[in-house]
Amino acid sequence: MNISNDFKAHILDSLGEMVFYLDRDLRVKWSSEYAGEIIGSPVEDLAGKFCYVLWCKKPLSCTECPSLKAMETAQVQWDEVSNADGKIWEIHSYPVCDDAGKVIGATEFRKDITERKKSQKALCESEERFNAIWENIDDIIYFISADRTIVSVNPACEKITGWPTEYWIGREMTPYIHPDDLPKANKQFGRFLRGEHVEPTEVHILTKSGEYRTIEFKPAAVIENDHGRLISGIGRDITERVVAARALRESEEKFRNLTEQSPNMIFINRGGKVVYANRKCEEIMGYRREELFADDFNFLDLIAPEYVDLIKRHYNRHLRGKELEPYEYALLTKAGKRIEAILTTKLVNYEGENSVLGIVTDISERKAAEKLLHDKEGEITQKSKSLEEMNIALRVLLEQREREKADFKENLFINLKKLVFPYIEKMEKKKLDEETQTYLKIIRSNLKDLMEPISASLSLKYIDFTPSEIQVANLVNQGKTSKEIASIINVSAKTVSFHRANIRKKLGLWNQKTNLRTFLQSFPEKSTS
Repeated sequence: MNISNDFKAHILDSLGEMVFYLDRDLRVKWSSEYAGEIIGSPVEDLAGKFCYVLWCKKPLSCTECPSLKAMETAQVQWDEVSNADGKIWEIHSYPVCDDAGKVIGATEFRKDITERKKSQKALCESEERFNAIWENIDDIIYFISADRTIVSVNPACEKITGWPTEYWIGREMTPYIHPDDLPKANKQFGRFLRGEHVEPTEVHILTKSGEYRTIEFKPAAVIENDHGRLISGIGRDITERVVAARALRESEEKFRNLTEQSPNMIFINRGGKVVYANRKCEEIMGYRREELFADDFNFLDLIAPEYVDLIKRHYNRHLRGKELEPYEYALLTKAGKRIEAILTTKLVNYEGENSVLGIVTDISERKAAEKLLHDKEGEITQKSKSLEEMNIALRVLLEQREREKADFKENLFINLKKLVFPYIEKMEKKKLDEETQTYLKIIRSNLKDLMEPISASLSLKYIDFTPSEIQVANLVNQGKTSKEIASIINVSAKTVSFHRANIRKKLGLWNQKTNLRTFLQSFPEKSTS
């Protein structure tokens, strides 16, 4: 077929690439219309100009010029070149030979691949990011076929299940799902394949150790490739979270069971608002829980006015992280009844926020008992005081009575001594018949028997002793001999004997064998003082 030069030029212009024909000196001999458009000059103006001047604005050719290499090697050359304006060009140079096979020039095709390079770079960076995520993320990334066969999983799958990545490839997922979870998992899988939206699904997956781990599967997309339709998604190990949530629920259940059965009022205050109150709070305070939890409810309205400032100070200390010792205060019920109480508080975390747990112990009965006891103690104290005063008065009366008894004894003793015995002695000196003398002796003996117990409790001064006789009696009582007494009081032994005789007479011991010292010791100690 004969093809005209114009038709050939039209074909070259339609390639979307710049085409040049260069001579051995790299001068442009011919160029396509597209080349002129890109350079911004008519093709006629490009002829005869050096390519390196047109493209690189350089006075000399490029050292790695592919057209030069093509002419030197007589082989096709390829290269990518960047211009100063940032564009990237893909260059293919083909050697041109004459009929003798001698290289006489080169045909150069230049294609703008700037956007392609940017796309490739972006794709490469995206793949690097994906690979970094694929290799290092803690979650399972999976691709699974419509028949539940695993096509690909990342290394996290091995960390979670214990089986290496290659173990999973080509295996069906179903045998590793807990039987109880299988219906749910199949249902969600089918729905997602049909294009329906599904929420993350918790499934228990069998691990190499034989235990089941709780995995939250979230499908991401349905894609088509050589394996057919695939579902890609993320599997997150939430075993610890599930265990923690279960423990939290159990703890909260225990807390509520304990608090609801507690005989004490228990509440939680968060940010100045009551967010929890047990049944006892309702029973004692008279408020329904809905009222206590209301946004416009002020918990200070529950406090007796004289304790409001104290509660504010303690609550502010709690806000600063300080713990407090239990303290007494008073509450007012909805009906206005006053309740004496002890408040024990503790800083706690409630639903993720710092809060104050309070335990209120009603001590109203104890306070009433204490007041009653205090009143009784006052009454007993007053009665004790009155009784003590009565005892003092009685003691005074008894002492007075004892003194009167002593005075009576003394008077009786002295009167008998002075008014009766002198006459008996006078009668004994008279000449009486035997019968009368017998009666007289009986009278004296009986009087002595009456006087003996009285004389034992009387001081010697009441027995009509002289001062000298009292002095001698004291020394005799101390066990002194007559000779020692005479030396002590500076008198003769005969004078001491005289006093001793008078003492025996006054004591009624004359002509009796009673030891004087023994008799004197029967007197109280003060009697010889």
